[in-house]
Amino acid sequence: MKKHLTATLLLAACSTSAMADDWGIFAGLDLAKPTTDGELNGDSLSLKNDWRFNGYVAIEHGIILLPNVKLAFADFDAKGHSSASDVTLNLSSIDTTFYYQVFDNELFEIDLGMTLKFMDGDLHTLSNQSVSSTIPLLYGAAKFHIPSTQISVFSELAGGAVTDDKASDALVGVGYTLNSEGMLPITLRGGYRYQDVKIKDSGKIKSDYSGAFAGIEVNF
Repeated sequence: MKKHLTATLLLAACSTSAMADDWGIFAGLDLAKPTTDGELNGDSLSLKNDWRFNGYVAIEHGIILLPNVKLAFADFDAKGHSSASDVTLNLSSIDTTFYYQVFDNELFEIDLGMTLKFMDGDLHTLSNQSVSSTIPLLYGAAKFHIPSTQISVFSELAGGAVTDDKASDALVGVGYTLNSEGMLPITLRGGYRYQDVKIKDSGKIKSDYSGAFAGIEVNF
């Protein structure tokens, strides 16, 4: 009886240890000063190119049937003017992404899933308008590890046109991982990113952002 109990405990401990190895938390922050363009009801907007942050936290696990989860924040604030008035757009998004790792090995990783983009803010022109939308998007990501180095090439894409409101987010970049075998790997990131949103809420608002970014990711 004791032998069976000991074997059961050892098996449970090994299973728990294996599952713990499959878990991971990734947190990242990117900084960019993209080129910014926009339209309001078909009228072209002249917008300033300001510094902005994008951040994310992803939780990955070893439970096969449950998707991994990624939460991301994006800043779409912009200031400028149209032909009729000054324009201030206070807008941000929270993305909730559910995805599965289709491939995950030492050479490459591929993720597929779905994103819900929750947008909220307000638009100041001659009058003030609230802006909000929930936009479902298809999501895909890939990462390729260059053998015998700490360098990786990655890309992400989210987009779709399920509703009248539309959005897309695409990036490609290169990462270099420090302390890859240690307790707290840190990856330095850099690349190019394009984001756009089109919202039909009290008017037709369109804005897009494109340019280089630099950032850091920590793997807990």
